[in-house]
Amino acid sequence: MKDCRIFALAVMCAMLCACTQSAAKLEDGTYYAEMSGIDRYGWTPYAKITVSDGKISAAETDCKNARGEKKSQDEDYREAMEQGVDTYPEKVYQQLAQELLDKQDPGKIEMVAGATASSEEFKLMVSELLDQRVKVGDTSELIVDMPEDLTHD
Repeated sequence: MKDCRIFALAVMCAMLCACTQSAAKLEDGTYYAEMSGIDRYGWTPYAKITVSDGKISAAETDCKNARGEKKSQDEDYREAMEQGVDTYPEKVYQQLAQELLDKQDPGKIEMVAGATASSEEFKLMVSELLDQRVKVGDTSELIVDMPEDLTHD
């Protein structure tokens, strides 16, 4: 329970920081972040954003396994997820990326039903990218600490 509260606090802090992002100048470039570990199913979440003319112009999120395969392309995972929560990774990731492009602020992205962990991960990674890399134009890869209590969709 304590870990859950700590994770919730970290997400809220990231969201508060993200709310101030829109006022900060965004440096053009392509930025990449991934979580520091793998989830309980063997996937590592990542996010990539491109900034052009001071705005987020492209966004991508997915998970990869040790073989470099993408979760969004895993048909078995898709079928299992569709049966359980009526959504699937490719749809979730496209929705999250589009919402970031539309709102330009990870703090304003809504959680996707059935994909809360993916939503939280994406928002956290993008918030950290904006705060630690995009503001200063540092395009080096960012590793974001994966919360210990993260349970993945």
